[in-house]
Amino acid sequence: MTLAILAGRKGSYVIFLLLLFVPFVTFAVLAVYSSYWFVLPLLTLLTALKLEPQFRHGELAKMPQKVAGLNFKLTIAYVAAFAFAESSALPCLT
Repeated sequence: MTLAILAGRKGSYVIFLLLLFVPFVTFAVLAVYSSYWFVLPLLTLLTALKLEPQFRHGELAKMPQKVAGLNFKLTIAYVAAFAFAESSALPCLT
């Protein structure tokens, strides 16, 4: 049993949307409150917006590869943003 099976079609769509778009909300908040460099990961939002209708319409055959590609681009942009931001602007845990 997977979470998608337990959640059903509508529930798995909601879970997919949350997993797809919450990182972008997080980067927007980081860009506002920490460093403007965190706008870099937001450049991949267009790719995420293209994945949503494909998932909604059930075009799932290539979805894992497309999501992996999005994750790769998002990770590269996040690492670049983190590297370019001043260390004093980064959020700390303490």
